Amino acid sequence: MRLKSLVLTFILSSVCLCMPATKHKNSVGIIMENDNPMTYKAGAIIAVAYVANGKGLAVRVQPIGTYGLFTEDILFCGTPTESFLNMTNPMVLTYRTRANKMIDYVGCHDLISVYSLKPKEKLQ
Repeated sequence: MRLKSLVLTFILSSVCLCMPATKHKNSVGIIMENDNPMTYKAGAIIAVAYVANGKGLAVRVQPIGTYGLFTEDILFCGTPTESFLNMTNPMVLTYRTRANKMIDYVGCHDLISVYSLKPKEKLQ
């Protein structure tokens, strides 16, 4: 009886070791990140342009609290222009930090949300 249990234990452990590793290496089997996967940019949108025949949208941001010559260009995948409708400067852009795909050898990001910052008077 003892030999049968030992053999059964050996077989089961061998089968478990031969199974392919899963993508998620945690006890719950879901994606859990240690770092925030999002980037947030607060500033004024000063230029917008379609790139690669509408495959992407390039947005130039003047971040809050920086010199006028300091701007940042962000390339978003697709044309998420509807996210910018009825928004006023300054805005907060939320997008995935890691580029989703490449457009003309430049990484493009997924735009998650766009919020307008309200003036102090409207908060009361």
